[in-house]
Amino acid sequence: MVGIDGDPRQANDAFIAVYSAALAMSGSTADIQPGIDYFVQLKKKGNFTSARSNIANISKGEVAIAIMWDYLGLGFRDSLAGKPNLQVVIPSDGSIAGPYVSVINKTAPHPFAARLWIEYIYSDEGQLYYLKGYAHPARYQALVAAGKVPADLAAKLPNAEQYANVKFVTDLTQLSTAANTLSQNWQTQVLGQ
Repeated sequence: MVGIDGDPRQANDAFIAVYSAALAMSGSTADIQPGIDYFVQLKKKGNFTSARSNIANISKGEVAIAIMWDYLGLGFRDSLAGKPNLQVVIPSDGSIAGPYVSVINKTAPHPFAARLWIEYIYSDEGQLYYLKGYAHPARYQALVAAGKVPADLAAKLPNAEQYANVKFVTDLTQLSTAANTLSQNWQTQVLGQ
Protein backbone atom coordinates (compact mmCIF):
# COMPACT_ATOMS: atom_id res chain seq x y z
CA MET A 1 0.00 0.00 0.00
CA VAL A 2 1.41 3.31 -1.15
CA GLY A 3 0.74 6.38 0.96
CA ILE A 4 1.55 10.05 0.77
CA ASP A 5 1.61 12.62 3.54
CA GLY A 6 -1.90 14.04 3.23
CA ASP A 7 -3.92 15.74 0.55
CA PRO A 8 -1.60 17.02 -2.20
CA ARG A 9 -3.85 20.03 -2.67
CA GLN A 10 -3.01 21.11 0.88
CA ALA A 11 0.27 19.45 1.90
CA ASN A 12 3.42 20.38 -0.01
CA ASP A 13 5.07 17.04 0.84
CA ALA A 14 2.17 15.19 -0.84
CA PHE A 15 2.13 17.65 -3.76
CA ILE A 16 5.83 16.99 -4.43
CA ALA A 17 5.13 13.23 -4.25
CA VAL A 18 2.59 13.52 -7.09
CA TYR A 19 4.86 15.91 -9.00
CA SER A 20 7.78 13.47 -8.65
CA ALA A 21 5.59 10.61 -9.84
CA ALA A 22 4.88 12.69 -12.94
CA LEU A 23 8.59 12.72 -13.77
CA ALA A 24 8.84 8.95 -13.31
CA MET A 25 5.83 8.44 -15.59
CA SER A 26 7.22 10.44 -18.55
CA GLY A 27 5.84 13.76 -17.39
CA SER A 28 7.91 16.83 -16.70
CA THR A 29 8.05 19.83 -14.42
CA ALA A 30 5.68 21.40 -16.94
CA ASP A 31 3.27 18.41 -16.89
CA ILE A 32 2.02 16.92 -13.60
CA GLN A 33 -0.87 14.99 -15.17
CA PRO A 34 1.13 11.72 -15.55
CA GLY A 35 1.65 11.81 -11.75
CA ILE A 36 -2.08 12.19 -11.18
CA ASP A 37 -2.68 9.33 -13.64
CA TYR A 38 -0.20 7.19 -11.69
CA PHE A 39 -2.21 7.63 -8.50
CA VAL A 40 -5.45 6.92 -10.42
CA GLN A 41 -3.96 3.56 -11.45
CA LEU A 42 -2.68 2.83 -7.94
CA LYS A 43 -6.16 3.45 -6.55
CA LYS A 44 -7.87 1.31 -9.22
CA LYS A 45 -5.55 -1.58 -8.34
CA GLY A 46 -6.20 -1.12 -4.62
CA ASN A 47 -2.61 -0.07 -3.92
CA PHE A 48 -3.19 3.55 -2.83
CA THR A 49 -4.13 4.09 0.78
CA SER A 50 -5.73 7.19 2.20
CA ALA A 51 -3.71 6.64 5.39
CA ARG A 52 -1.11 9.38 5.74
CA SER A 53 2.52 8.39 5.49
CA ASN A 54 3.25 9.40 9.07
CA ILE A 55 5.31 7.47 11.60
CA ALA A 56 2.28 5.89 13.30
CA ASN A 57 0.80 4.51 10.07
CA ILE A 58 4.17 3.30 8.82
CA SER A 59 4.97 1.55 12.11
CA LYS A 60 1.55 -0.18 12.10
CA GLY A 61 2.03 -1.31 8.48
CA GLU A 62 -0.89 0.73 7.16
CA VAL A 63 1.56 2.42 4.79
CA ALA A 64 4.09 -0.04 3.36
CA ILE A 65 5.57 2.37 0.81
CA ALA A 66 5.67 6.04 1.69
CA ILE A 67 6.40 8.72 -0.88
CA MET A 68 7.61 11.62 1.20
CA TRP A 69 10.43 14.01 2.07
CA ASP A 70 13.69 12.16 2.55
CA TYR A 71 14.42 13.93 5.83
CA LEU A 72 11.16 12.68 7.33
CA GLY A 73 11.82 9.11 6.20
CA LEU A 74 15.34 9.17 7.61
CA GLY A 75 14.08 10.54 10.91
CA PHE A 76 11.35 7.87 11.05
CA ARG A 77 14.00 5.21 10.33
CA ASP A 78 16.03 6.38 13.32
CA SER A 79 13.00 6.74 15.62
CA LEU A 80 11.66 3.29 14.81
CA ALA A 81 15.11 1.71 15.28
CA GLY A 82 14.46 -1.25 12.98
CA LYS A 83 10.88 -1.98 14.10
CA PRO A 84 9.90 -2.05 11.27
CA ASN A 85 13.09 -1.89 9.28
CA LEU A 86 12.79 1.16 7.02
CA GLN A 87 14.83 1.81 3.94
CA VAL A 88 14.99 5.28 2.40
CA VAL A 89 15.56 5.41 -1.36
CA ILE A 90 15.74 8.47 -3.59
CA PRO A 91 14.09 7.42 -6.90
CA SER A 92 16.41 8.04 -9.84
CA ASP A 93 13.58 8.43 -12.33
CA GLY A 94 11.38 10.88 -10.46
CA SER A 95 12.47 13.14 -7.62
CA ILE A 96 11.83 16.83 -7.15
CA ALA A 97 13.53 18.92 -4.48
CA GLY A 98 11.24 20.92 -2.25
CA PRO A 99 13.18 23.93 -1.07
CA TYR A 100 12.28 25.99 1.95
CA VAL A 101 12.35 29.76 1.68
CA SER A 102 13.33 32.34 4.28
CA VAL A 103 12.12 35.91 4.14
CA ILE A 104 13.21 39.01 6.00
CA ASN A 105 10.53 41.64 6.37
CA LYS A 106 12.23 45.01 6.04
CA THR A 107 9.47 46.65 8.08
CA ALA A 108 9.75 44.19 10.97
CA PRO A 109 10.47 45.72 14.39
CA HIS A 110 13.96 44.14 14.42
CA PRO A 111 15.01 43.33 10.82
CA PHE A 112 18.67 43.08 11.82
CA ALA A 113 17.83 40.22 14.20
CA ALA A 114 16.34 38.38 11.22
CA ARG A 115 19.47 39.10 9.20
CA LEU A 116 21.61 37.64 11.98
CA TRP A 117 19.42 34.53 11.98
CA ILE A 118 19.88 34.14 8.21
CA GLU A 119 23.64 34.55 8.63
CA TYR A 120 23.56 31.78 11.24
CA ILE A 121 21.48 29.48 9.01
CA TYR A 122 24.06 29.79 6.21
CA SER A 123 27.07 29.39 8.51
CA ASP A 124 28.80 26.00 8.70
CA GLU A 125 27.25 25.44 12.14
CA GLY A 126 23.73 26.31 10.96
CA GLN A 127 24.01 24.19 7.83
CA LEU A 128 25.24 21.19 9.82
CA TYR A 129 22.34 21.68 12.22
CA TYR A 130 19.91 21.27 9.29
CA LEU A 131 21.85 18.23 8.08
CA LYS A 132 21.60 16.60 11.52
CA GLY A 133 17.83 16.72 10.96
CA TYR A 134 18.47 15.18 7.51
CA ALA A 135 17.40 18.28 5.59
CA HIS A 136 19.94 18.90 2.86
CA PRO A 137 21.22 22.42 3.42
CA ALA A 138 21.95 24.81 0.55
CA ARG A 139 25.69 24.62 1.24
CA TYR A 140 25.84 20.81 1.49
CA GLN A 141 28.34 20.32 -1.36
CA ALA A 142 30.63 23.02 0.07
CA LEU A 143 30.56 21.33 3.48
CA VAL A 144 31.42 17.95 1.92
CA ALA A 145 34.23 19.47 -0.16
CA ALA A 146 35.67 21.13 2.97
CA GLY A 147 35.48 17.86 4.92
CA LYS A 148 33.12 19.38 7.48
CA VAL A 149 30.37 16.72 7.45
CA PRO A 150 31.07 14.35 10.36
CA ALA A 151 31.64 10.79 9.16
CA ASP A 152 29.00 9.34 11.50
CA LEU A 153 26.40 11.74 10.06
CA ALA A 154 27.46 11.10 6.45
CA ALA A 155 27.06 7.35 7.06
CA LYS A 156 23.37 7.85 7.94
CA LEU A 157 22.56 9.65 4.68
CA PRO A 158 21.67 8.08 1.32
CA ASN A 159 24.60 7.97 -1.10
CA ALA A 160 25.17 11.27 -2.89
CA GLU A 161 24.68 9.45 -6.22
CA GLN A 162 21.02 8.91 -5.32
CA TYR A 163 20.52 12.68 -5.47
CA ALA A 164 22.14 13.07 -8.91
CA ASN A 165 18.84 13.17 -10.83
CA VAL A 166 16.80 15.25 -8.40
CA LYS A 167 15.11 18.10 -10.26
CA PHE A 168 14.64 21.64 -9.03
CA VAL A 169 11.61 23.53 -10.27
CA THR A 170 12.93 27.01 -10.97
CA ASP A 171 10.08 28.24 -13.16
CA LEU A 172 7.35 29.45 -10.82
CA THR A 173 4.86 29.42 -13.71
CA GLN A 174 5.37 25.65 -14.04
CA LEU A 175 4.92 25.22 -10.30
CA SER A 176 1.73 27.26 -10.34
CA THR A 177 0.39 25.38 -13.37
CA ALA A 178 1.13 22.05 -11.70
CA ALA A 179 -0.67 23.14 -8.52
CA ASN A 180 -3.70 24.31 -10.53
CA THR A 181 -3.84 21.08 -12.56
CA LEU A 182 -3.64 19.02 -9.39
CA SER A 183 -6.37 21.10 -7.73
CA GLN A 184 -8.66 20.65 -10.71
CA ASN A 185 -8.09 16.91 -11.21
CA TRP A 186 -7.24 15.23 -7.89
CA GLN A 187 -10.75 15.07 -6.45
CA THR A 188 -12.51 13.77 -9.56
CA GLN A 189 -9.77 11.61 -11.04
CA VAL A 190 -8.07 10.08 -7.99
CA LEU A 191 -10.66 10.25 -5.24
CA GLY A 192 -13.52 9.63 -7.66
CA GLN A 193 -15.92 12.14 -6.17
